[in-house]
Amino acid sequence: MKPLQTFVPAALLASALAATPVTAAPTNFDYSSLSIALNSVSFDDDVFIPRGGGQAGSDRYSGLTGISVSGVWQVSDKIILSLASSYLYDDTSATEYEETTGSVGIGFVAPIDEAMDFISEFSVISAEVEQCNLDGCTSVDDDGYGIQAGLRRWATPNVEINGSVAYTDLGDFGDTTSVGVGGAYWLTDHSSITGALRTSSDATGVVLGYRYTF
Repeated sequence: MKPLQTFVPAALLASALAATPVTAAPTNFDYSSLSIALNSVSFDDDVFIPRGGGQAGSDRYSGLTGISVSGVWQVSDKIILSLASSYLYDDTSATEYEETTGSVGIGFVAPIDEAMDFISEFSVISAEVEQCNLDGCTSVDDDGYGIQAGLRRWATPNVEINGSVAYTDLGDFGDTTSVGVGGAYWLTDHSSITGALRTSSDATGVVLGYRYTF
């Protein structure tokens, strides 16, 4: 963990909380929801896994694809609880690579004006990476935390746009700061198609999913 990098995102989040002009009105969005999404992640630096089994050479992985599921419960007008999990995977004839993450979080939400909400969240995260070749599998897992702050806004009565900045520290996996933008098209008052793009110094991820809001 890098002390300076840890302090800066936390300080920025604290400043955002203090400076955000929240109101006493209800939030512009209902946050209790269930979501499922397809994920595609591209690595900035390729990962090489030796084939093993007496075979020369390594297989190169430039990214992974998979699925994520999440749920949010809006406990009160301003407090949310979240639970999320993701599984990313790819393989060749000789090797396999997978990443699994899970998180539990608590957040604060509040309206800024009649169309936009401010959101902040703290999460406890668990992650595992497994790599396999013809000789067997090895895995590494660690726990950490994440801090996120963002905005969610109605662009039209059926279109939502959002953006966020997040900091994650996963111990042996290192720490990273990422920026994400996304949106949703609301099919009904409860159903929406969601999409997002998130980038960091390590990877870029694209998400396309479905969300049901209670």
